[in-house]
Amino acid sequence: MKLIQLEDCASDKISDAKSLLEENGFNCSYVEFEHLAEMDKLIAEKELQFQVNQLEQQISELESLYQTLSKRVRGFVKMELPSCKYSITDKFLEHLSGFPVEKWLETPNFVSSIVHPKFKDYFLSCCDEMKRGVIPKVMDYKIIRKDGEERWWLQFNIGAYSIDGKLVSVSAIIIDNTDRKITELKLKESEERFRSLVEQSVAGIVIVKDEKIIFANDVVFKHSGYSQSTISSLRFEDLEKIIHPDDFDFVMEQFRKVEEKELVPEFYYRIISPCKKVKWLSSQLKKFNHENGSTIAVIMVEVTKRVELEQKLRRERNLAQKYFDVAGTLLVVLDKDCKVVQINKRGCEILKYPKEEIIGKNWIDNFLPETIRETVRIKFAKAIAGEVSSQDDYENYILTEDGEERLISWKNAILLNEDNEIEAIISSGEDITQQRLAEELLQKNEYLKRT
Repeated sequence: MKLIQLEDCASDKISDAKSLLEENGFNCSYVEFEHLAEMDKLIAEKELQFQVNQLEQQISELESLYQTLSKRVRGFVKMELPSCKYSITDKFLEHLSGFPVEKWLETPNFVSSIVHPKFKDYFLSCCDEMKRGVIPKVMDYKIIRKDGEERWWLQFNIGAYSIDGKLVSVSAIIIDNTDRKITELKLKESEERFRSLVEQSVAGIVIVKDEKIIFANDVVFKHSGYSQSTISSLRFEDLEKIIHPDDFDFVMEQFRKVEEKELVPEFYYRIISPCKKVKWLSSQLKKFNHENGSTIAVIMVEVTKRVELEQKLRRERNLAQKYFDVAGTLLVVLDKDCKVVQINKRGCEILKYPKEEIIGKNWIDNFLPETIRETVRIKFAKAIAGEVSSQDDYENYILTEDGEERLISWKNAILLNEDNEIEAIISSGEDITQQRLAEELLQKNEYLKRT
């Protein structure tokens, strides 16, 4: 009888091996194979026990390491599930809460008893999730200390599971996040106020960072005619599609200036709306520096009507200036202090002064003979006070650059401001010096004839 050992065969293969051997002339008994199967099972059990011992040793080492680390981490707490009792509580938690560690250990889920009422439902819902095996990685809530002070806590969680995958405990680190939370809330409040102010502003506000528009309020879309999606995706190089070609380089120069000066005063430029209409905008630039870089705030107002009105007024003023300059009589505008605001070409010719030497000077002190200055000063004061009719005509001498006195016949008109107050006087004067000399000669001749 030959004995074949089947040590390398698994127990479920023994029956198949026995049949195969018998087909090839071997006489096999079940007893022999059963004995081999028992040996195989025993060896497998020994190997399994060895592996279990190794795992238990590793678990023991990990638990020892866990205990060591938990003692070194401030604010550490371990909660067993489903009892919610704390098996480990760091001494530092006494400082955070004001309650002794013993209170933590003897009260299941102790934190729930000091959570602020406004956060009670949130905290308990997180605990219910843990009982169902779901761990909120971070919990942000407010508690009330033993002394009544309200504090913000931030809790970081990690779970431990049984061999069958069931959550059996939750380890957490709790830190006091009050100072940072208050800062965040103030920042959020400030941002909300800023956003509210920006949205309610009558001016368009654009925020630019890294040469890209990151914010624009509704007024910007109204001013420009472009949609929010178009404006919000623009980079500097894209502005060439919107800004008038004649103004693009000028606008880019203002952005270069604000990088250096951090403030650029009001400037005007044109944009082209989606319907190809030209609009005028007035803008100011302000640079703000931050820890992570800088941003540029653009304050803009559409001034199309104002610019068109100014251009119209400028054309009318230029036309009036032409009429003013070509007038055959002396025209001079005096402000309330009797300073020359404007004088025409004929007035300069009579006075024999260039225009720049007349503008801004006191008319009475510089261009009238000294003998009549006080008299004219009194008349001028009454005119400015509205006590003299603008229809009254009068004559007086003026003093030219070479000291010659010329007799001028004056007609005055009062200029009023928006408040209907006298702002200036415009005087039209005709040089009657030669006429008066002729009249005097004629009178002398007539006198001589009579005598």
